Amino acid sequence: MKIRLFLYIITFSLLTSSCEEEIATNTPALQGSLDEMFFKAIDARATEFEDGSFLIQGITQRELLTLSVRSGEPGVYTVGQDTVNYGTFQDRAGDIYDTHPNGSGEIVISNWDETSRTLSGSFTFTAILPGTDTLAVQRGIFFEVPYRGIDSEEPMDDQPSNAGTFVADINGTTFNPFNITATVVGGQIVIRGLTPSTEIAVTLPVSSTVGNYTLPQNGFNATYTKNGITETATTGSVIVIRHQPEINAIKGTFSFKTPSHEITQGQFNVTY
Repeated sequence: MKIRLFLYIITFSLLTSSCEEEIATNTPALQGSLDEMFFKAIDARATEFEDGSFLIQGITQRELLTLSVRSGEPGVYTVGQDTVNYGTFQDRAGDIYDTHPNGSGEIVISNWDETSRTLSGSFTFTAILPGTDTLAVQRGIFFEVPYRGIDSEEPMDDQPSNAGTFVADINGTTFNPFNITATVVGGQIVIRGLTPSTEIAVTLPVSSTVGNYTLPQNGFNATYTKNGITETATTGSVIVIRHQPEINAIKGTFSFKTPSHEITQGQFNVTY
């Protein structure tokens, strides 16, 4: 394992040195080859969760690449199958290729700088769009991607801080938004998770207390939007686990169905 990791680090060093001039003027960086097409993020960031896992994301105007690893410790992390590590890619059409459950690959953490709070490494994986297509992601590199903890109140340099955490499954495929907002509009808390093509929004009253609420009902609603087409929840529920109005913090779970999509395993923990 140590020999293998050493070889990965050497390979990563060679790859980064060949792009040294570009990276030096454009850090942080996240890029790779997607079925021989070059992907280069215009913005990259990471989040450290309470369990020590990390979510690393790179975004373009229309695409989103996501890596999830159980730790920031340098090492080789297998993705796909039954592992907690995974890679996903959301294309311009809003379709999500996922390594769970039938994909494969590896994410390598080569450097975890806890002083400057950055992660560097490489990745390669095969992701599946169920019943439709397979995507080969090769020669992937992330370099000095800044991260923040979910409880951090300090925004990263030149990057807006998200409102908290937000995750869900869309028809069984993991949805990790790049931007998370929580605002009060007309006495309602509107929580949104957004990628370039997709948005999930959950709305509930500012006066909400801990409890289980059926969707839709007066003051409680949820929507799913893909490429500008919005579908409203026909059935579902949102559970408020904790609401602290004095510090504008709310935590809960949600699930709902629209005419053509099923949103499950939804979770939010945000400040508004």
